[in-house]
Amino acid sequence: MAPLVLDSLLLVLYISLIPMVSISLGAGLVGFLQAITQIQEQSLTHLARVVVIAGVLYVGGAQAFDQLKRNFIQVLDAIVNM
Repeated sequence: MAPLVLDSLLLVLYISLIPMVSISLGAGLVGFLQAITQIQEQSLTHLARVVVIAGVLYVGGAQAFDQLKRNFIQVLDAIVNM
């Protein structure tokens, strides 16, 4: 049961790490461009975050869902076998 818990925690970490790093890089790039052009519109950073997270979910969402589904089935099987 312990390896399954560790695998579950690592899976959650990996799935959440990719969007968080992508959002940080996207917001940092927009912030850099705003500093260069001296445009201080706050909605641009929010728009960049929404676009980046939509792109990440579009590209990797199906794979992440499949991994979560597989892990959930393993957890249910482990509970039944207890």
